[in-house]
Amino acid sequence: MKGSPPGPPPSQWIRKNPYPLREQVPTGTCQARQGREIRDKVKEQLLALKDPEGNQVIRRVFEKEEIYRGPFAESGPDMVCILILDMT
Repeated sequence: MKGSPPGPPPSQWIRKNPYPLREQVPTGTCQARQGREIRDKVKEQLLALKDPEGNQVIRRVFEKEEIYRGPFAESGPDMVCILILDMT
């Protein structure tokens, strides 16, 4: 694909799911304290992701409280990632 970085496609960068949240929280819900711990762990791991050449992949991770306001804010995703798309 034109403009793609060398090496395997991004879908193959992570061979296994590093976020086994289903095992930790089988119902998909958790207590507020536990949710904060899980979010912090996932955020840390997302920011640590590297492409095959060792370059950082995620520029920033916003938590929903930082970017969503209004009556439907709780319906938004817990986190939004800003990718680094430097293909040079």
